[in-house]
Amino acid sequence: MTSIATLRADAADFLLGSTFRAVPSLSVEVPPVVAHGPDSPFPFLVTTGADPECVAAAFADDDSVREATRLSPVDDGGLFRVSWSETVELVLGSLVRTDATVLSVRGVDAEWRFRVLAPDRNCLGVTFDFLADHGVEVELDGIRRLDADATARSFGLSEGQRDALLTGLEHGLYEVPRGTDTCELADEFGITHQALSERLRRAHGTLVENALASGSRVFN
Repeated sequence: MTSIATLRADAADFLLGSTFRAVPSLSVEVPPVVAHGPDSPFPFLVTTGADPECVAAAFADDDSVREATRLSPVDDGGLFRVSWSETVELVLGSLVRTDATVLSVRGVDAEWRFRVLAPDRNCLGVTFDFLADHGVEVELDGIRRLDADATARSFGLSEGQRDALLTGLEHGLYEVPRGTDTCELADEFGITHQALSERLRRAHGTLVENALASGSRVFN
């Protein structure tokens, strides 16, 4: 059954360990729409809670970072483009190639926290084993099984809309760059491109209205 798991890893074992030691107040987030590119994994970081110049200096001294460029300021921080060391890039690139989908990544207090969508427990096991093989000890902080019917009903989605959204997610429709397009998805469903586009638009509108406009949250 599809599940959402929350995983934790020590920054010292994973990435930006020395940066968090140098700047303890730092908080780092990976924009989710760019977390999945295997050839250039996690290319952007949003930093808050610390002076961007101090963060840039810490990045420059961090062995896990090959190069970091500050692109623009954000509230209480900055947006950086980052290229990783060869070893880290290999681990991250291989991680995002698994069947698990990284939903969110946040680093704070020298610890990384991931929310991962996994199609089954075996996929989670593969992810754990892969990280352990590369020296990254991961703790499972929580797991939530998704009841497809209940989840769809709670946000007013029809079965067809839910299937279209999840299939798009699984095939990389929301990644940058995209892993598929609506024409290919339409072929998979056996419907026209226009029909799928309309289904997705209705689904997006329903989600925004019921999950955001109503003030509710999809997952805590």
